[in-house]
Amino acid sequence: MDPKIKKGVEENIVIILAVIAILFCSIFYMQYSTYRRIGLLSEQLSGSVAEMNQKINDTKKSLEDSDALLQQNLGSQIDAVTESLNKTKKESQQQIQALSGQLTESQQQIGDLESKLKNIKVSSSDFSSIVKDVVKSVVTIKTNKGQGSGFIVDQEGYIVTNYHVISGVTNAGVFTYDGTLYPIKLVAYDTILDIAILRMITDRSFEVLSLGDSRDVNTGERVIAVGNPAGFEFSVTEGIVSSAEREGINGVTYIQTDVPINPGNSGGPLVDANGDVIGVNTLKISGLEGIGFAVAINGAKYIITNSIEEDKGGANP
Repeated sequence: MDPKIKKGVEENIVIILAVIAILFCSIFYMQYSTYRRIGLLSEQLSGSVAEMNQKINDTKKSLEDSDALLQQNLGSQIDAVTESLNKTKKESQQQIQALSGQLTESQQQIGDLESKLKNIKVSSSDFSSIVKDVVKSVVTIKTNKGQGSGFIVDQEGYIVTNYHVISGVTNAGVFTYDGTLYPIKLVAYDTILDIAILRMITDRSFEVLSLGDSRDVNTGERVIAVGNPAGFEFSVTEGIVSSAEREGINGVTYIQTDVPINPGNSGGPLVDANGDVIGVNTLKISGLEGIGFAVAINGAKYIITNSIEEDKGGANP
């Protein structure tokens, strides 16, 4: 072979081998770079996956904590709501019971009012037939301080009047309906009731007034007051019971009427249409007309009957 051709072939082979070597190196480099990039990407991916897993775990834990906290808060709120509902239910039951009690009380008051309304009997009683008998048992009490009224409750001359009529007096006497004057003695008294029991010192027998039952007195009932108002002896005044049972600040039960209670009237009897004493005329409200008060006779019966019995027992052992 021609040396020139042979040399050209050898040069071409060298070039080809060089190109192959370059290609091989390039491929190796590219493959190496690819593998390295893949490795880096794999590391990055692994890191990202690990970070994502961590975030997922953190998120999961956060959600679990939130769920637990939510359940706890929800449980607390449910407990609070339950407690509030139970409290409201209890308060409602108490209010219902209170309202029931008020309703019962109101119904009772309505019943009492209806009962009182049924007892209001305004009638025009004619007292002319009993007045002449009543005044025979009414007396005038004259003292060194003034005068008042009273009424005979026992044939032996025992008299009921107001304590304030004879309180603190040093001289006193009793005029009966026929104008006879009798000396008296104090048998008993009750300052709270403002009741006094006197006895005329005489052997004479007297006509008496019967003590009625003040529980039978009705609002609207007509009554008469007998006494000596303003010095007019044995005056009879007719009126109406305004309240059958009025309790005073001293605990005493009074009958309120529109009968005037004037000086000299105190201690006289308040008499019903049957001629029975239902009260002892005692006081009026100063400055107001048509409002008088009499001590209900039932409250005074004990001291009247017992003091008379004791006095008679002492006088006749």
